[in-house]
Amino acid sequence: MKELSKKEIDSLKTVSLACLKNSSEFLRDADLLNQQGSHGHATALAIIALEELAKAQIYYMSAYNLIEITPIIKKTLNDHTKKYKYLAGLDFVYYYVKQLSQSADTTKMSSKEIMDFIIEKTEKSKDDSTEEFKVLKRSESEFGKLREIRESALYVELKETEIHTPYFFNPGDSNKILQYAKNLFNSLGGIYYDSYADKPEFVEYLKNYTEK
Repeated sequence: MKELSKKEIDSLKTVSLACLKNSSEFLRDADLLNQQGSHGHATALAIIALEELAKAQIYYMSAYNLIEITPIIKKTLNDHTKKYKYLAGLDFVYYYVKQLSQSADTTKMSSKEIMDFIIEKTEKSKDDSTEEFKVLKRSESEFGKLREIRESALYVELKETEIHTPYFFNPGDSNKILQYAKNLFNSLGGIYYDSYADKPEFVEYLKNYTEK
């Protein structure tokens, strides 16, 4: 991987934080919609929040030279049909962070220690004989359904003679997806935020950065 300049690293850290902030605001708005009975639209926003959290993970790892933002990854990050690959990766990470928290006090671990654990599990997932490979495939199977759910939660569609509308989206399904998105954000968002403990107040930081 090529060595990044300070400006490139600062840019990746900033966009990672911006994605986290956007994810947090989508979750807040999803909560408000859900409380008003707009369960379909709330579900769609919760899924979009997950997309932003997945992007934050990619940019974060790139800033620390754990992965390289290739032209293919850049294209994928802007392609909603392909972004769900990263959501599956997010679910994979969440599964193992939960597992880690059962055997260690993660609040006393540094972000680097947690990321080293995640990277180790990710490397193992490349071997189809491992448990990690099976966990990743299960995540990919589940998250492959999210795009269809998001579309049905957003739009009215006529399929032959059957009308599909977000107005009658199941509130139980909405609550389940929204809670899952919150759990992921609370569990994984902290890993990234901890790495910027010396950052100024975020909104001012982002404003100053973009005005350079």
